[in-house]
Amino acid sequence: MRPVIDFLNRLDAEKDREITDDKPLESAVKAAKPAELENIATRPLFLAPKAAVLKVVPQTARIQYTKPLEKVRLAQKVLKVRTLRDVGEKTFDYFYKSECVS
Repeated sequence: MRPVIDFLNRLDAEKDREITDDKPLESAVKAAKPAELENIATRPLFLAPKAAVLKVVPQTARIQYTKPLEKVRLAQKVLKVRTLRDVGEKTFDYFYKSECVS
């Protein structure tokens, strides 16, 4: 069971990364074809798909909140951004620079 648990832990860690275009384990799982259980050959040892060496990525956290659309659209205009994600990132950066960095 240890190789299976290790693989699942690596898969879970990969899913938590913010970078969405470099997830080789998740890609391997998504590319796997469904099969009937009786048609699957058993092996004495689980071999996880080989993944490229994972890049060290700083830990991140997702911040999410809900605000009235009218206020958000005004913030988009003032910040000169197109996406709601950009609004969140810009407002966080503004707060961080104003309140957290001396």
